[in-house]
Amino acid sequence: MLFPSIFIPRVSCNNNESYIESIFWHYFGGTETPILRIDLIKKQDARSGQIYQIAFVHFKEVAETESTQSLASQLENGESVKFVHSYPWFWILRKNTSKPKVRDMPHVVLKKDEADIMKTQEELKANKPPRVRQEAWDQFIYAMAEYEEGATKAEAEQVHGLPLKEELKEKKRLPRRHFGGGDAEYESYGEPIDPVYGTWW
Repeated sequence: MLFPSIFIPRVSCNNNESYIESIFWHYFGGTETPILRIDLIKKQDARSGQIYQIAFVHFKEVAETESTQSLASQLENGESVKFVHSYPWFWILRKNTSKPKVRDMPHVVLKKDEADIMKTQEELKANKPPRVRQEAWDQFIYAMAEYEEGATKAEAEQVHGLPLKEELKEKKRLPRRHFGGGDAEYESYGEPIDPVYGTWW
């Protein structure tokens, strides 16, 4: 029989795929594993900070018995089922209702699809936001360079139209020789500062 895939909303981090597979194999019986795939995803409890897992268990065809029919029926009816895996510990089983994600695989463009693809590309280009942050950063570092070279803060602001905050001057910044371009000194000086908010990007 086809058995519905199961969602387990909380699984101990001590329980790995092999353990979960062995429990369901013991329950369903048979000479071959009933498990097709197990997806484990780590989560963190918002209140306690404890790390736990959620599990999605996908099955092959399984033998039809009274117990498997009963469990499948409960899951299909939207019930939550307590399933003891190691007394007194149990999992809550629910039917997995999430839809599988379909990924775009590499493929050859057909003539009939080419026009739609080109149209989509043009729409994406038209809606692309301008590089305001990069331009503001360029203004900032050059204004700071002039400020350091002897221009007053007011003069630098007037030339570049950018308010220079005194507190930004005290933060990490690239050396003067870096302003001409290149990344040789980048790693040793840290990430650039947001010129508007004064925060690290």
